[in-house]
Amino acid sequence: MALPSDRFAVDGQSLFILAFAPERVSADRPIFCSIFQLLSGRKNFFTRSVRTDKHVLVYEALSDHVELYDAVTDPPESQDLAQGSPETVEELRELLRASATGNLWEVRRFQ
Repeated sequence: MALPSDRFAVDGQSLFILAFAPERVSADRPIFCSIFQLLSGRKNFFTRSVRTDKHVLVYEALSDHVELYDAVTDPPESQDLAQGSPETVEELRELLRASATGNLWEVRRFQ
């Protein structure tokens, strides 16, 4: 059975474009990532992140843990700046909240 082409609208870009042709992506466009694991016998996690031209915010939704990194001066993401930058953390968390559409946040119920 074939699904209609307009059944599941997707708005986004492949991350391959960013990796292999970065000049085709606006530098100020945020990049979002969501990863979750819900497996019996393993620790559950639901991590969302957003990368901007200046910062990387990593948010673990099940524990409500947040980390913030400077994307310009700390590419390996080795120094967490979250404690000293509450305004930036809140701005990026709001961006994550705005990007969560559909039932994405429902996964938090399955801890």
